[in-house]
Amino acid sequence: MGVQHEHDSGDVDLLDAATRGDQAAIETLVRRHTPAMRRLAQSVLGDAALAEDVVQDSWLAALRKADSFKGRASVRSWLLAICANAARTRRGKEQRVLPFSAVWKDERGPAVEIGMFVGSGAWAAPVTAWDDGPHDEAAAAVLQKALEDAIAELPPRQRVVVVAADVLGCPPAEIAAMLGITPGHQRVLLYKARVRLRTTLDPYRQGRVQ
Repeated sequence: MGVQHEHDSGDVDLLDAATRGDQAAIETLVRRHTPAMRRLAQSVLGDAALAEDVVQDSWLAALRKADSFKGRASVRSWLLAICANAARTRRGKEQRVLPFSAVWKDERGPAVEIGMFVGSGAWAAPVTAWDDGPHDEAAAAVLQKALEDAIAELPPRQRVVVVAADVLGCPPAEIAAMLGITPGHQRVLLYKARVRLRTTLDPYRQGRVQ
């Protein structure tokens, strides 16, 4: 289950007011959700300037069709889905020399065997949690930078899935819908991303990298 955000209920009222042209409601929504939208767009595009353009386009699109919001997801997830679709479209335009399937191809990363899942689709052997992180402030800063770099190096879909799930707290089904993939594929991509990140960061956690 995704993270429940404190503004979820109030967002519906704000979006309703925004459809009536309430400028204060629009400004509140923009201020509240732009950071997450920017982070998601950048995870798709890998470029801060392009991400800013996509976020602006996403807000224009969202406000144009605000009255189509059905409440099947939170306003935040609805906005992130619009942003993810806009970013995917922009990525395709930026990389039109490659077929779209190649742009999103995830060849790298650990193999995931069928036996890793139980019948319900849950992980048979989840990635185990780390012990408490480094207490030294400098070491924590190094680890944070290493994490950001490691996320940036992930294959595109793995990067988007792990940012959406572990940074933004989106529910699995909504992540799958954002990317146009099955829930099973979403789980595989998330698992691969987490394994890759852990493999990269373990030396920092264990003090083998200064």
